[in-house]
Amino acid sequence: MTKANPLPELQPSDVLLYWTPCWLDVLISVKTYSDVAHVEVYEGNGMSSAARKEGVNLYTFRSEGLRYVYRPIEVPDNESARQWFRDQAQGYGYWYLGLLGFDWPKNHPVKLVASDGWHKKFCSQYGTQRLRAARCQPFHPEYPAEKVPPGLFKSSANLRCIWRL
Repeated sequence: MTKANPLPELQPSDVLLYWTPCWLDVLISVKTYSDVAHVEVYEGNGMSSAARKEGVNLYTFRSEGLRYVYRPIEVPDNESARQWFRDQAQGYGYWYLGLLGFDWPKNHPVKLVASDGWHKKFCSQYGTQRLRAARCQPFHPEYPAEKVPPGLFKSSANLRCIWRL
């Protein structure tokens, strides 16, 4: 018999880390040597915000594939984050090419730029920017959000794990 591991009550700005056996998650996991491949941020009332293949938006919280929940150590400014989301993220497309940027050399002759002027985001880039908009720094402030792979959230000194599968 397996022990139940109930999910704690989630709070806005909790970081949700996922892995499912789809081709994109497998590719990201192999490329980044991690057991997670997707990041979402809990917003409250059963909703999360994320950059999914449908784009950056609010989505119904899903537990399928959830591996970890991390909580910011700092008290987040969720109102500022919601305003940032409405003004600078909601409705953006998903940036598949940006996934190459985790370890893309800075001096590489081919520059990774979204074709429509950065109006695209991928999940961990979005999650990093969303936490920064909430006045939480998951990583050094000068570390570019587009260089953050999903698994890096697990090593942040400014987040603590509150649940794992």
